[in-house]
Amino acid sequence: MRQRALSPFRPLLKAILNPVAHETLLTRMGVAEGRHLLDRTWDLYPAHLAAVNTVLPLGVGPALVMRLSACTIALHAALIEKGETHEAAVRIAGEIAWAVYRRMGRIPWLLSSAITHDPGKRLRISTQIFRRFPFAPSAYVWESKPVPSGSPIFMGIYVQLLTRYLRLDEADLLRSLQDAGIGITRDAHPVFVDR
Repeated sequence: MRQRALSPFRPLLKAILNPVAHETLLTRMGVAEGRHLLDRTWDLYPAHLAAVNTVLPLGVGPALVMRLSACTIALHAALIEKGETHEAAVRIAGEIAWAVYRRMGRIPWLLSSAITHDPGKRLRISTQIFRRFPFAPSAYVWESKPVPSGSPIFMGIYVQLLTRYLRLDEADLLRSLQDAGIGITRDAHPVFVDR
């Protein structure tokens, strides 16, 4: 009964995961083997969904994130069944999961780009959008720490965001910050609590 109520997510998840996974798996194995692995992932998915579905988050965004987690776990299990080591399965599943989140991150960035051309405002707007979908306040608690714009901590987090999600070259960013005389804390990290 409960599984039937959650099934509308499956086509959406397949539309999100399959192209990214296929692209990644194609470089590691043949087309037939990659398709078989994805089919096996979707065979294993319901059992892993039941495991992560013990606490249903409120809202569509958090529910989607929970289901993407189940997809990642099912993909890991399918890779292990195929004969990959745990380390290789973690690396491959992680690479695919990050590719999915990078694509999801483009949506708020594109929306913010339609509103303003100012990079700082675009980052602020896209972060606010991402905090509402898929990481909605009903399931996640966000705690913003006041950090002055341009401070070493702010710049450290900003560089990490730009290199991770927009794939900008870190060396170029660091060089331009140094040329401008802007300090950076390289190991800075945002604070958030996942409940």
